[in-house]
Amino acid sequence: MDLDLTARSGAITSIGLISDGQLVSLKFFKEDLPARAFLPIRVDRTRFSNLMLRGYAGAGELVLSEETESAMRKGATLSVAWLIEQPLSVSLGGSEQGLVDLRICGAQTAAERQRRADGEVQSHAYEEARQRVYGRAPPHLRTPGRGRGSD
Repeated sequence: MDLDLTARSGAITSIGLISDGQLVSLKFFKEDLPARAFLPIRVDRTRFSNLMLRGYAGAGELVLSEETESAMRKGATLSVAWLIEQPLSVSLGGSEQGLVDLRICGAQTAAERQRRADGEVQSHAYEEARQRVYGRAPPHLRTPGRGRGSD
């Protein structure tokens, strides 16, 4: 889910609100981010510090605490002062249901990704076992269904 934060000057900066089903994070881009830091955001002028982790090529992820997420569900305005040279804000209207839906979709996506990874592991294990069995068999038995008496 993308949020467009707006400065008083009219400048707009987009950030992503994401979830893996367990955590909710804000994703953004900013030059010269430290490897990790606690950075504040404000919900209805109340300050909440959250762990920021630097990713690749200027990407940052602010992992929201349960307290921050709860405030965002009930709050009216999210404000960020450190993303650009001027404070940014966005309305949180409808965020209560939006955050619940985001967490559910994140959990579903994570589960699907895990199922795919498990399937790839099983497929790889099957192929390795198949190679071990047929790789050691006499030549006339190496191809399934092509052994003596199968014609």
